[in-house]
Amino acid sequence: MAIKIKIYSDYMCPFCYAAFAFVEELKKTWDLELEWLNYELHPDTPLEGILLADRFGEEKTKGLIKGLEKMGKPYGLEFGELYFMPNSRFALEASEYAKEAGKFECFHEKLFYEHFTNLLDIGKKSVLKKLALDCGMDERELMDRLEKGFYSKRIKEIRKMGENAGVGKTPYFIIEDKFFLERPPSIDDIIEVLKRTGKECG
Repeated sequence: MAIKIKIYSDYMCPFCYAAFAFVEELKKTWDLELEWLNYELHPDTPLEGILLADRFGEEKTKGLIKGLEKMGKPYGLEFGELYFMPNSRFALEASEYAKEAGKFECFHEKLFYEHFTNLLDIGKKSVLKKLALDCGMDERELMDRLEKGFYSKRIKEIRKMGENAGVGKTPYFIIEDKFFLERPPSIDDIIEVLKRTGKECG
């Protein structure tokens, strides 16, 4: 029987990219039913984005990048020389469209990869349009919905849900609706909780 997992996540969060890698690895041996919830972690981020050094300071940013490289290496994740935090609102809304279009898995991975490895600004609609096209989505319909704020209410609802569930940092795992795990530093931390569900591996 599958283990149900909800994951509150934001595409500008590098730890969410690491969590994506953890989950992909776990899927090889565990039966997981995943629901990724598009949680806007920093809604106060300017529309044009912000430099990481301006938000966290230069030394903390350097330490962050070094830690992420170490965390992602076993899973083939490559982090570029991160320097910028985009406003993720449009990316989160576009991800909601991808779910409806049946292209979520492709788009989900591309958003992470293109931002953290290729350093694309996923806060720009032009970038989202290209990624949508790459995943076989109707990019014109997506752009129209972003312009009209079609998914804005949904993103606000998810944030409210997350706040009520105790989300402070992302990623935030809710496993079987009774186990809560905030920003797990390693795959082993997730496995420990999966074992507590009493369900079998594989």
